[in-house]
Amino acid sequence: MKKTILFITLSLFTTLIIAQEHKEYYNNGTLKVEGQYENEQQTGEWKIYHENGQLQRIGKYENGK
Repeated sequence: MKKTILFITLSLFTTLIIAQEHKEYYNNGTLKVEGQYENEQQTGEWKIYHENGQLQRIGKYENGK
């Protein structure tokens, strides 16, 4: 049982270090930007929204570029 708990804990910790979800909001509370960071660099799909909540654009990052 202890091994299972340790494995789950390590798995969750590793996932948090590798990829972290990032969200920014406008002052009115609507979502402005969402995406993920991996090794402190933007990675994967990022979405940028207008202040009214409509999707403005989608971009993809690889190794921060």
